Amino acid sequence: MIRSTRRGLGINHHPPFILIALRCITWSLGGGYLPLVSALVPLASSSATTSSTISISPRGSASPSSSVGEATPFCSFIPSAWAPSPVVSCISSSRSGSCSGNSVQTFSSPSSTMTESPIPTEVQSALHALYNMPPSSSSPPSSSSSHLHICICTSGAGGSLNAWMLGTPGASNVLIELSSPYAKGSIKAYLKGEGGRKGGSGEQLPSNGSYCSASTARELAQAAYTRAVTSAVAGGEEEGGREGGIEVLRKGKFVGVACTAAVVSRETKRGAHRAHVATHTLDEDGKIVSKSYYLALTKGARTRTEEDAEVSKGTLAALLEATHPSLHPSSSSSSSSSSWLEALCVSAGKGGAGGEDKLVRVVEEEQKEGGKEGGKERGDALDALMIHHTVDRVLYVPSPHAPSGLKAFPSSVPLLSPSLPPSLTPSPLIIYPGSFNPLHDGHLQLAHAAQTLLGSIHPSIPPSLPPVLFEISTCNADKGFIDRTLLLPRLSQFSSPSSFSLPPSLPLPLLVLTRAPLFVTKARLFPNSYFLIGADTAQRLLQPKYYVVDSEEAREGGKEEGRDALLLALNEISMHGCRFVVGGRKTKEGGFMTLDSVLEEARPLSLPRSILGMFLGLSEEQFRVDMSSTEIRAQMAVKG
Repeated sequence: MIRSTRRGLGINHHPPFILIALRCITWSLGGGYLPLVSALVPLASSSATTSSTISISPRGSASPSSSVGEATPFCSFIPSAWAPSPVVSCISSSRSGSCSGNSVQTFSSPSSTMTESPIPTEVQSALHALYNMPPSSSSPPSSSSSHLHICICTSGAGGSLNAWMLGTPGASNVLIELSSPYAKGSIKAYLKGEGGRKGGSGEQLPSNGSYCSASTARELAQAAYTRAVTSAVAGGEEEGGREGGIEVLRKGKFVGVACTAAVVSRETKRGAHRAHVATHTLDEDGKIVSKSYYLALTKGARTRTEEDAEVSKGTLAALLEATHPSLHPSSSSSSSSSSWLEALCVSAGKGGAGGEDKLVRVVEEEQKEGGKEGGKERGDALDALMIHHTVDRVLYVPSPHAPSGLKAFPSSVPLLSPSLPPSLTPSPLIIYPGSFNPLHDGHLQLAHAAQTLLGSIHPSIPPSLPPVLFEISTCNADKGFIDRTLLLPRLSQFSSPSSFSLPPSLPLPLLVLTRAPLFVTKARLFPNSYFLIGADTAQRLLQPKYYVVDSEEAREGGKEEGRDALLLALNEISMHGCRFVVGGRKTKEGGFMTLDSVLEEARPLSLPRSILGMFLGLSEEQFRVDMSSTEIRAQMAVKG
């Protein structure tokens, strides 16, 4: 049992003293005084209300047993071992019947029960498919080796789904998290944790201000998707280090599902009883698939418990439409339904009405945001980054299961942690900015040299080289955004760089796209990381003229103002825990420039040691490749 916070006598997590005293009196005097004690127990119980209680059945399922302000039956706190006879294991009056054995009977309450609600047959069949069958795709080819990772967020209703999923063996195969943010502040916090929209005070708010709406359900589903990715990767890193986290990304299919609902409450609602459900995932082509559903419930046809069950079934149906769209429900049960929406249809209420209620797909809402193709409202990951600005980075992981050879993960939070979990020795993350037009052996050898250097400075447990993220900014500080058609060929280079002299022991390089042309912005996106740069870039970083704004007033300030701006920028980068690894570059005169020569050139600036200490250099013996993308492009132009 998940213990609840108790009030009244101030005794937390234990039966109130007065109830124990009454039970002792009953044992002393015998069963004849049971009616008297039964009349007193509700009065004593009323002084110990609960905020929330979840009872766990013998099968392991969880079901709500009481709510705020309801009296918790004393018998639910008395272990059966205390009872000298069956009559002690429950408290009842002569009018409420009797109990036998170790069964538990609660005081009469329209909204509280201690008996276990059976899981509907159609729900059991759906959960069997979800837990035991590999995820399928709406567009071939499907990957049978994909592992499913699910996060679910329900608000307003959907508690039955939590009990069903936890009460059915196999949840650990696919389930990452079940969340039920209920109050407005809790919903804001859920959105805030995943980089949602910000209100004026810095809080995350639903985009239209409504907490029970299609847009809020979509935003919660997107947040749930991000939580599924980050939590699964963290688990992979805990078990297998960096490679373990990357392997989770390579093989995983991640789904976020959410619902927001308005159902029966103490006071009659003016609006409709309804639920908005949304799912968020990516298909194998890297398209963002965000689907919306609407469930209308006839007022007065069902109790709150019944409406909660219907919302839960609708949420489960939407989830299976996202995870197993090509799996026919009849393949996992005797159902003749052609879709999960039909297999998990809404039941008629006990009031006799409401049988016409159904969960429907809201394609119009999706088309309103994303054009003609419903269900792919934000296009692919590049659209989310470059057009809609709904994310600030897209991580690409090589995967043989993806048609393009790369799996895309758009996000506004770091997917790979800057350091490993506390139980392991931290390993740094290397960010390698550049245009990589084209990617060549020099890039890969510089990355390997930086890995070797930092691996010796920061040895990890288990031993592994620090991962490298090749970073391309889609926005140039001087030229604006790079055209999408120019980016796609660069992406394909990272899907199978087998033509390069990459040591077979090293993993395939990872690619991340951002909208961060400046190192200050990059440091905000990738805190506690090392930036891998060439000596020519380090030279520009330490030259004040690149920090002076082009204006008459700035030109009068001259070098001194540029130095102040330089210090401010590098101090902010340092505050984010970032440093630089510098590789040497061949000069136009035929020489070789290293970090030592760069720092010698910057000596007149009298930079503080804290700034100079941000730079680590690779010697000429550690790395020298006289090759550049500019030269390769020039050679290709001559040949072409």
